[in-house]
Amino acid sequence: MNERRMRNLLAIWAFLVFLWPGSALARDFKIESVAGRITDGQFIVDARIDVKLNESTIEALENGVTLEFELQAALLRPRRLWWDAEVTAVTRRFLLGRHALADGYTLSERGADQQQIFKNMDDALAALGEVRDFMAGSVAGQVPAGKYRGRLRLRLDIEALPAPLRPIAYISPSWRLSSGWYEWVFVP
Repeated sequence: MNERRMRNLLAIWAFLVFLWPGSALARDFKIESVAGRITDGQFIVDARIDVKLNESTIEALENGVTLEFELQAALLRPRRLWWDAEVTAVTRRFLLGRHALADGYTLSERGADQQQIFKNMDDALAALGEVRDFMAGSVAGQVPAGKYRGRLRLRLDIEALPAPLRPIAYISPSWRLSSGWYEWVFVP
C-alpha cells in the first residue's frame, strides 16, 4: 500500500513538472518591436526581443553548456485565393556561452570570427535581443508586391544541446523557449 501511494505521488509530480501544458517553468521570449524594410533589393529587419532564461537554462549555461539560438526571418507576399508566397527566408544562429577565464559570457554568431564578451548575463541577453540591420534575404528579381508580410522568431535550439541533455529538454517545457512567430504587414 505504501509503495503504491509513493508511485502515485511520483506520477502526479512528474505530470505537474514535465507535462503540464503552460508550465510556469517556461519563460518565453517576447518580441517588443520589429520593423522591416526593403533596401537595394534586400529584406532588412530591425527588432528588439526581450530574452530571459529560466532556472534550467541558466544552470546549464553556468555549468559550461553553450546555448544555441535560432533567429528566423521570412518575407511573404500575400495572395488572394492561395497561400502566401514565401519570397525569402533566412536563419541566423547565435551561441551564448560562459567564459570561465574572463568571468563573463560570450555571444557569437555561428560561422563568424567575432565574439563579444559581457561581464554579466543580462548584458549578453540584451545584445542577443537587439537585432539591427538583419539581412533577411534578397528580393531582387521577385515580382514587387503592394504590401508584404514579415515573420520573425527567436528560439532556443534543443537539437544543438549536448546529447545527454537532449532527452530532458525534449520532455521538459522549460527548455522550449521561443518567441513564437511574430508577424507584421508593411508596404515597401
